[in-house]
Amino acid sequence: MTTHYELLGLEPDASRNEIRTAYRSRIDELDASLADPKRRNQQAMREEKAQLNAAWTVLADPYQRGRYDERLGAEEPEGDESTVGDVASGSPASTGRVGFLERMRRGAESFDRAETAGRSVAEPAPVMKRVGGAMIDVLVMTAIYAAVFAAISSRFELANNAGAYVGLVIAAVAIFAGATIWPVARRGQSLGHRLMGLEVVTDEGAPVNASVAVRRYSIPVALAALGGQLPVMLALLAGLSFLFSQHRVSILDRLAHTRVVVADG
Repeated sequence: MTTHYELLGLEPDASRNEIRTAYRSRIDELDASLADPKRRNQQAMREEKAQLNAAWTVLADPYQRGRYDERLGAEEPEGDESTVGDVASGSPASTGRVGFLERMRRGAESFDRAETAGRSVAEPAPVMKRVGGAMIDVLVMTAIYAAVFAAISSRFELANNAGAYVGLVIAAVAIFAGATIWPVARRGQSLGHRLMGLEVVTDEGAPVNASVAVRRYSIPVALAALGGQLPVMLALLAGLSFLFSQHRVSILDRLAHTRVVVADG
């Protein structure tokens, strides 16, 4: 049977960064292929994606990888079908569609379920690091928005110009997306995360992709689109809701099944 290393095209002595790079590269390729409705072998690609997620879950965790390497050395079966099944049902590879409230419920319970099942879950980062990262992002976005607001208000009378107001709302959404969704989808880190040494990953510790990043920040983006001070305060509260969670899991994390963790290296 194909080992996790062979599935990723790596040697058993590969570093975690090499494993991460190979995993993410292959996942991105599969996501692009799955997005093409003309591809006929989509079921096979979904199965491969589930296997890749299973491989990452094992190889990204030092303890699980050590046990897996021991089994390989003893020439025992390398696959754990129960692990593949768990990952396939709760990872980005899952193809089932669930509603908003159901996704939130599952996200709230995922940490306890994973611990009970003995699966690896990403350990959330310390509270103060997360608060620091969030504040950096808020300050950066506020500064950019203030500059845009000053530029628009200097040219238009906002109270009597619906077009200028709509432009401000669009600018707010674009600024938020550019400061959060795009960098998190690209490398798992906003500016605040990067400066504080943090990273956004899935519940199992796998890198996030674009769809996960969009889902994670959908609530703040929707609130930003409404405009006004109250929606902005609600968006900030949603981002800081991990302060009131037992496992430091925010509403955003529950929706997207993600965690904010201390970044590698």
